[in-house]
Amino acid sequence: MSSADVSGGASSAPKSNLYTRAGDAGTSVLFTGDRLAKSAPVFQSLGSIDELNAVISVPASTCTRTAGPYG
Repeated sequence: MSSADVSGGASSAPKSNLYTRAGDAGTSVLFTGDRLAKSAPVFQSLGSIDELNAVISVPASTCTRTAGPYG
């Protein structure tokens, strides 16, 4: 599948590359500034939470909100 298939048409904007040119040596930085190996358990946990959020959000987006006893 091409990018045109996903976006629904041909894109006139050139594709931009996202990289820092510094490499990462298998590490990533947390919001605290700590640099850890990508294999650190915290990154598995963050990924699992992200996937859980996606699983919850899809069905929640199809729900309609009705006024309950508290507003």
